[in-house]
This record gives sequence, C-alpha cells and structure tokens, in this order.
Amino acid sequence: MKHKVLIVFHKITYPTMLGLELYGALLRYKELDIYVRHIRMVTNIKEYDCVIPIDTASQQWYNSFEASPFKSHYPTIYEMLDDKAISYNMVKNINHVSHIPTFIYNDESNLNNFVEQNPHDSYIIKHTAGYASLYQSIVNRNELLSMTKKNLKDCIIQPTLTNFKLHSLDIVSKNGVIINDLFTIVGDQGLKFTDFIFSSVNTEVITNKTLYRPIRLFCEEVLKQTHYSGLIEFEFIIKDEKIYFLEINPRMCGHIGQQDINNNSAYFNNIIIPYFKEFNIILPNQQLIYNNYSGTSVKNLVRLIFNLNPILFIVSVIIYIYVAIKIINKLKHFIKY
Repeated sequence: MKHKVLIVFHKITYPTMLGLELYGALLRYKELDIYVRHIRMVTNIKEYDCVIPIDTASQQWYNSFEASPFKSHYPTIYEMLDDKAISYNMVKNINHVSHIPTFIYNDESNLNNFVEQNPHDSYIIKHTAGYASLYQSIVNRNELLSMTKKNLKDCIIQPTLTNFKLHSLDIVSKNGVIINDLFTIVGDQGLKFTDFIFSSVNTEVITNKTLYRPIRLFCEEVLKQTHYSGLIEFEFIIKDEKIYFLEINPRMCGHIGQQDINNNSAYFNNIIIPYFKEFNIILPNQQLIYNNYSGTSVKNLVRLIFNLNPILFIVSVIIYIYVAIKIINKLKHFIKY
C-alpha cells in the first residue's frame, strides 16, 4: 500500500527550492506517492496521508485544519514568529541566552538614543519579513542616522556582530512539546542569501552540551508559551563563548538539502521522519556515517529538476532569474546608502 504525500507551498521563490530538495529526498521511498501543489490547487486535504508545508504561509494554512495532526489553536502564531519585530518582542524577556540590542522603529522610538546606547562601527538593517538573509543591509553610524523613517519602515536594526559562529536548532514540535531536534553549526560566520543560490551551504551536526542545553531550554520555553505545532528553526550566534538569539524561521529549514557524501541527511532522520510518524507513516532512517553536510544550491537542483520534469525546469529557471533580479536590485539599494 502506498501513502499519498503532499508537499504544499504558497511562495514561489526560495522556499520552492526546499520543496524540490524534499521531493528529491522522498523519491528513494517507493512506498510513497508524492504530489507537489500550491495551496490554491488543493481541493480536498483529507485525500492525502501526509502533508508537508514548506513555507510559513502554507504551514499556517495547513495547521488550521482539523485533519492536521499539528493543528494549531493559535493559527496566526506562524506569521507572528516569522516577523522579526514581533518575534523579538515575544522572546526578549526569555532567559537562558542573551539578546542582541534591537531597535524597532515606531512613533515613540528614538534612533539617536539607540545608537548612543549601543555604539558600534556598523549596524545591520533587517526587513521584518525577509528570509534567507535577503533584504538586509549593513551601514555605518552616519549612514544609519541619515535615514528617514520611510527608509526604516518594517525593519529592525541591530549592531553588526563579526567573528561569530552561526548555530541552528531545528525542531519538530506538537502543542508546544519538542518531538525531536537537530543541533548544527552553519556555514562560516553566518550566511548570505547568495550562498543559497550560487554555492553550497555547509553544516556540521554537533553534540556540544554546554551550548545545546541553554539553547534547548530557550526553545522549549518559546514553544511552550506559543503552543507551537509543526516544523521550526531557531538560529543563534555564538561570539566570545556567549550565546545570542538571532531569529526564528517557523517553517521547514534549508538543511533539508544538505547531505553527506552518500546523499544522506541528518535533517531527514531527525526532523522529517519524526514528522511522518505523526501521520502513522514509518520511514526507515538513512544511514549516517559523517557529521558534515552540504548542499542547497541551484547547481545541486538543476539535474534533479530537469530529470523530473523539463517544464518544471524551465519554470525554475524563470524563478531563478527572478530571484537574481531581486538580489541585483537589493545591491543597488545597498550601494545607494
């Protein structure tokens, strides 16, 4: 008996790549019939034995249904956690880790006071809805203070940290309780959006309990307070042996595309397989020998997409060009300031 598995998405840019990576990872399981659909194309959610949303909007959409084993009693929690300003305000009083000084522009805020209280060589401006390091700019003090409220609308501002290590805790959670997790160190001093497009992202599974314990406690408290259900990723910066909360991605993580030299994935074993289990589908673990993984680049997807569907390949090229134009426009905006 085969299980009907639906990979569902809402956005058609970067998260779609995650869906393709997941599709490729699931192809090895002959007991699965896999379908990929936009949420508007789904007419009967109950006809599928398992549904995996790949972006924030599709996860919020699916977990609003009674049919979802990850049904959320707070359906807007996904978009709230995805907003960097809202999520920062939600977690800033939770202990266990440190928090980067963060400025959120509103009618009562004072940028000059923030800069004086947090003097730094440069500051990073992040759009509250940006993903994968897109819509971020680094400016110096004078450039920042010369910007208008219009320039900084829907943004948060933080001092720029350097010489750090980026860590990630991926989690599958149900009603605020962690089912399973995966702790990794990601890239070299963080990631740029272009890393996902032009090169491979390297990760390493680590077992450092000194780092893991406070990060796990922090995540447990966030999940418990929000009664979170589904897939989620927490990111942290480690600098001078101090742990700083960075951001939350309430969706599937790009680690789905990072594999070892045998094309096996720790993310698949630790996150996707436990997720399937909640649908009463038991998949065998992939055999993991190494702790180092890489992937999630267009180069890794080209062959898979072309072999699966030449038309899909053409559509993906169009999406790639669209994302490249977005990056060029972003760079022009960065140079402008």
